[in-house]
Amino acid sequence: MRLPPVPRTFCYAAALALCCAPALLRAQEERDSTAVLPERPTVATHAYVIRPGFVEVETGVTYFRPTEHGTFDVPVHVKFGVTRWLQLAVSPGFTSSRDADGDLQAGFGDLSVAAKLVVGTGLPVLGDFAVQPSLKLATGSTDRGFGTGTTDGGILLVSSHQVLGGQIDANAGITFSDGDGTDAPETSTVWAIAGGRSIAGPLGAVVEVFGFPGTSGVAGGPPQVGLLFGPTFALRPSLVLDAGAIVNLQHLGGNAAYVGLTANLGRWFGR
Repeated sequence: MRLPPVPRTFCYAAALALCCAPALLRAQEERDSTAVLPERPTVATHAYVIRPGFVEVETGVTYFRPTEHGTFDVPVHVKFGVTRWLQLAVSPGFTSSRDADGDLQAGFGDLSVAAKLVVGTGLPVLGDFAVQPSLKLATGSTDRGFGTGTTDGGILLVSSHQVLGGQIDANAGITFSDGDGTDAPETSTVWAIAGGRSIAGPLGAVVEVFGFPGTSGVAGGPPQVGLLFGPTFALRPSLVLDAGAIVNLQHLGGNAAYVGLTANLGRWFGR
């Protein structure tokens, strides 16, 4: 299968990050080894990785209602700590919806894999900075609308800042598809700005604005913008729950509600 072309600029940036990461990375603040680092529930991710040898799983249910019957998505994101500056992740997905006749349709979507690489912490302007290349495989059923039938390669730039007792994460990314633009845009981009902080004890809150700029081609569409917000609750350091809503600000097609959790499964390998 032919992989999508990637501009040389992104190849050079990824290579430079890989070479410089060990030298630039400062010792991260010590924390409970079982404490989670949730990337849920926001679209944006943060510039941090879980501890080497540990495994975290993030999952939930999102109810999106662009049609009369609505759609349920069950995202699953499994993270593996490789080193103090590298994390690998695998993201299968499950979708269910009802067709025009009211029959339930369900199945697995496309599978994605990603590697988050911490470039440095406390950098000028960028703050804590990471690069996340990713690859999406065409494993979903296109006949049932659960996959695009394309192999996509992407890169995401992540900047995190500790501000007023909370955290702000800014993301910008681009994805290249190997298709002809019929089932998925050949090039698409994403941006997101998320903020979160503790409110009282185990109770916290997150808010995010995210967008997908317009794309061209047969599968293209207008710019999309959404607002996400909701509470989080830490049952214990290794288990955090979340819930909230996603509001359509521009061309998302509808609103959504979500619930989910992030769990640290402990050390699985290494010392």
